Amino acid sequence: MFVIEESRITLRIALDALSLNEWSVAEWREDSIKSVDSTDAFNSVMPALALALEQTDSYAFDSCCCLALQYAGISSTTQQPEGLTGILSQLKIHEYKLTQSDRRTSELAKWFRVGNAI
Repeated sequence: MFVIEESRITLRIALDALSLNEWSVAEWREDSIKSVDSTDAFNSVMPALALALEQTDSYAFDSCCCLALQYAGISSTTQQPEGLTGILSQLKIHEYKLTQSDRRTSELAKWFRVGNAI
């Protein structure tokens, strides 16, 4: 399951390593989903979104949202995790401040069928 404290640290390391390895953040995401079953993936969506809210770098934000989408895909359900619409509403505002768009938040809302709720 997604361990937010550990992931926060490993994401920071991956971001710092970008100048040496342009794939470091993509590798962080891939390492995060290795050997994750559908239950753990479902339980990891919200922590990944919480980590996205902490980001001040648009690439890191985008990467956390992509990770949440990967977890959603692995979980193979559109069931909404508890508190999803609240965090998506916060993410939408945060994403717009970082990127002037709401592309990733919209993708997440579309996956979970809550686009009208945020």
